[in-house]
Amino acid sequence: MGSLIVLLLALAGADASQQWRVSGGDGPQETVRVDGLEAALAAAAAARAETIVAVAPSASGDAYAASGAAAAVDRFLTTRLEYALAREPFDGGGAVELRYEASAAELAAAWRRHQFGPGSCDAVVTTGQLASLGATVGKYGHVGLDALRRGYTIQHPLTIDKWYMAQGSDGFCGDERGRFECLFLPWNRCPTRATVERLDGEAARRGDAKRPTATMLGPSNAYSGRFAVFGSAAASLCDKSTPLFARCPPHSSLCGDPPAPAPRCANVTRAFDLREAEPDERWDSERRLTLLHRALWDRPAWRLRNATAAEERAFYDRAPSFRAAAAAGRCAFVHIRHGDKLYDRWLRIHKTRSFAVDLPQYVSEALPLLGLLGSERPHEVLLMSDDGDMVADAAAVAGVARIHAAPASLGAVSSHCRKSDQRSLLRPAPRPGLRCSEKLGANSGDWKRGVGELARILASLRLAAKCDAVVHNYESSFVHVLWRDACSRRGPRGCQLSFSFGSQEASTAAATNAKLGRTCAQPATPEAVRKEYGTGRRTCDPPSPPVPGPTFWSDAAEAFFRPLEARAREQEAGG
Repeated sequence: MGSLIVLLLALAGADASQQWRVSGGDGPQETVRVDGLEAALAAAAAARAETIVAVAPSASGDAYAASGAAAAVDRFLTTRLEYALAREPFDGGGAVELRYEASAAELAAAWRRHQFGPGSCDAVVTTGQLASLGATVGKYGHVGLDALRRGYTIQHPLTIDKWYMAQGSDGFCGDERGRFECLFLPWNRCPTRATVERLDGEAARRGDAKRPTATMLGPSNAYSGRFAVFGSAAASLCDKSTPLFARCPPHSSLCGDPPAPAPRCANVTRAFDLREAEPDERWDSERRLTLLHRALWDRPAWRLRNATAAEERAFYDRAPSFRAAAAAGRCAFVHIRHGDKLYDRWLRIHKTRSFAVDLPQYVSEALPLLGLLGSERPHEVLLMSDDGDMVADAAAVAGVARIHAAPASLGAVSSHCRKSDQRSLLRPAPRPGLRCSEKLGANSGDWKRGVGELARILASLRLAAKCDAVVHNYESSFVHVLWRDACSRRGPRGCQLSFSFGSQEASTAAATNAKLGRTCAQPATPEAVRKEYGTGRRTCDPPSPPVPGPTFWSDAAEAFFRPLEARAREQEAGG
């Protein structure tokens, strides 16, 4: 099948009588009201037309939402992972464009059967609650794949009430306040939340002091235990203290365990394992997680899509030169994680020394990748960072690259201006003239919170996926989110050229280095230092061209680790 495009243009009005003309390929046009829009889209998809187009005068984003058309598009998309939104009135122009992507068709078919088919609500496993973005989404991928392989339906969090990304969302969410569906498309149509609330109420009326079901409706915590909900009769926290522990994944399986597999396991297809494409059958392969990322995370509902589109439009207003380069893929995305990765507890426990790298080094490693893309100076570079210093340093590399701060980078605090409880062994070299109290005020070092921040992150992800090259540190769990998101969004274009400063690398790193005829590695480090702090940043032979500019973190790391390594080598030589 060729590319399937659904183009919808609203005729006029913002009420339920709003008319839409929908046509598919060479077939006849169909004019429907808003309450028939979802069915018209479904019929067009079932006909497998090459294109489905509806043309009419444009409608504003406000009218599109108020009429119920945006919600109709949400309902259509909920079960159809093979369709990706290319445009809708929130982006300007009054158009909704849905593109069929063959690379997601296999997953989409299995997802529909498994998550929305008969019996799909008989055995549900929740993912736990939301907390830090990178760790949560990474956990969802692993828990989701394991639950699906074992025949369970995967359930999204039952509440977002305490999640920091949903703070201040009462007006934003309307009737969906506190519900996952305010922000993202649902993963199934099971009444899991209602079941948990009912069972919890029954336990309360019995005077049962131990009510594990309340955990799933309580404070947000990415590491709260998973719940298993069996039909409408039973629910249990999946830990050893609960009677249903034996039926909780990953400790047991509904599929294939004696005495016989459950009937609904017939819905579990090889599409979730993708064994045909993965001979080693590693269930956590990059391809599987990337595809499941699309189902579990890359599915914002219309409210969040609207907010995200506004952030993307504002970015293009600030960075008009980026648009043409991004349309051709001739740009690089760099993600610089400092923040807690360089706090004492992270530097020792998670061995994050390779994060002490500055913007000039990131741009330096982007240059060979941009050369493969045919890009010329000044290169277009999208920067996402939790360190406001990296945004401030953009002017220093302007002769080499135009650095555009991604929406999520706006307002990022200086890594020099930490709160008293965020001290670390390694601190950047002092910046002359920096006065943190004047620059940042009382909120110095605080993360930005709320739905607005989530929209800025999603807008940054959308923009990042347009670039054909990325420089990052793959040791960060949030970078795993960025990487899988880009691979999922890019579809047939494939994943980006990549370079990582850390010991872990993205899946295209080896192929990227082969194209450049180089080898890359982290420096040799005495074992005593490596075990305590990790190794330094990865470099390549032949080296990437240097880029002049401030190196406050790199200089500090060199001064801090040089004497430690010298003493460690002396001890190794003498012992």
